[in-house]
Amino acid sequence: MKNENAVEVSKLKRVIERASSGAGFAPPVGAQENHTAYKVQASFADNEVERQRRMLIEENEKLNRRLRGAENILASKTLEKKQFMEGASWLAKKSQTEAERHVGKVVNLAMEFDKRTQMSCVDANIRDFDGKKVLMNKDW
Repeated sequence: MKNENAVEVSKLKRVIERASSGAGFAPPVGAQENHTAYKVQASFADNEVERQRRMLIEENEKLNRRLRGAENILASKTLEKKQFMEGASWLAKKSQTEAERHVGKVVNLAMEFDKRTQMSCVDANIRDFDGKKVLMNKDW
């Protein structure tokens, strides 16, 4: 970067020298005036280089800020995905637990039905009750 600036400065100085040596359109001036004009033009070239250097530094800082912002967005998206997956995992576990609980209730209900059916078959005091059909319901 410094070499590029030095090359640019030397090119600008050569252009200024050519213009002040009479190859340009400027009217001829005395030695003292020429020396003063050259100093002003040389400092102008140095100021221009400094200005460009500052612009490049500012642009670099701006790009670094954008890069950090993009990295933050990427990190937050990753965090959101992680949180989503944790929530989905929690929901799946909760659903599985509830399903198992309800399946247990249905199994207990079926076992109770089977027990009551068996008991009603044994009781001989009930009239108009076909115990054979109740036993057939047991396999249902």
